[in-house]
Amino acid sequence: MNVRERKIPIIEGGLNIRFPRMIKVRQKFDSYKVEDIHSIICEQMSQKNIRKKIKPGMSIAIGVGSRGISNLFEIVQGVIDEIRKYGANHFVVPAMGSHGGATSEGQEEVLASYGITEKTLKVPIKSSMNVVQVGQDCEGIPVYFDEIAFYSDGIIPINRVKIHTDFRGEVESGLLKMLVIGFGNHKGASTIHSFGLKNFCHLIPEIGSIIIKKVPILFGVACIEDAFEDTSEIKVILPEGFYSQEKKC
Repeated sequence: MNVRERKIPIIEGGLNIRFPRMIKVRQKFDSYKVEDIHSIICEQMSQKNIRKKIKPGMSIAIGVGSRGISNLFEIVQGVIDEIRKYGANHFVVPAMGSHGGATSEGQEEVLASYGITEKTLKVPIKSSMNVVQVGQDCEGIPVYFDEIAFYSDGIIPINRVKIHTDFRGEVESGLLKMLVIGFGNHKGASTIHSFGLKNFCHLIPEIGSIIIKKVPILFGVACIEDAFEDTSEIKVILPEGFYSQEKKC
């Protein structure tokens, strides 16, 4: 039997390939969209172990990143509203590593693209590329952190927790990564990236644990999105629980 009789598709270049049978598949996802973001944030921040972290007069830095997180403005606004109830002073700090052209102006522009400005939130946005070295790991890798946030009385990172597109580990993209790379500004982000993505799986938890010990992290606000990229869960987590909670996601 020749090729024509066997009906084998012929690809230009002399390759005879028998293609497998192809079947269309449609996958259906359930929606877990959160309907009332402010109520959930209020409930989460009203927990006794969270509420006691915020005291009147405190200067609190709220870390906001550059990722396209669903409902980011509403989440940040909800956190600000709750802090305001407790009498603390608060401001936003861009926590996005080298994004925005690695300039303070560029990072403010990134936040503005999500509707996050001093005018819309009615709070200051303090952006700077300056960092302080808060320590080093067992291999001598320096650990950097945003200078403005470091000298505040407390820090609240807000980030989405999800798998990363370029590396695999027990924790990938989330609160710990924001502490290590986002708050590291250009210098910190460049330092970590210089070791390659293959090392992120151990560098992020290692460096993150050092930051948690050296920096006044009050708690983190983690959000998860469903298959439709809608906010499906918001959880306020104490820093000692960042690793264990992100590992579950």
